[in-house]
Amino acid sequence: MRLGKLKEFPGNPRTISEHIMESLINSIRHFGYVEPIVYNRRTGHVVGGNQRLKALKKIHGQNKRVKVVAIDMPPEEERKLN
Repeated sequence: MRLGKLKEFPGNPRTISEHIMESLINSIRHFGYVEPIVYNRRTGHVVGGNQRLKALKKIHGQNKRVKVVAIDMPPEEERKLN
């Protein structure tokens, strides 16, 4: 999927500092994209990997295609999972 089509989960409870984001970016550059992002087909929201998505967009921009794991769940279950 194109990175630009993936939407961060609104109200994602997890945040990281700029320093940690730089560490994540460096890790992805060194080791590659080894843990796929999980997204919900029904909403288009990322339910696993919001920070990886931000890092990948900083590295590659919006048009890069990446492998994702797609799930299909109602929004109320998505909120619980997040």
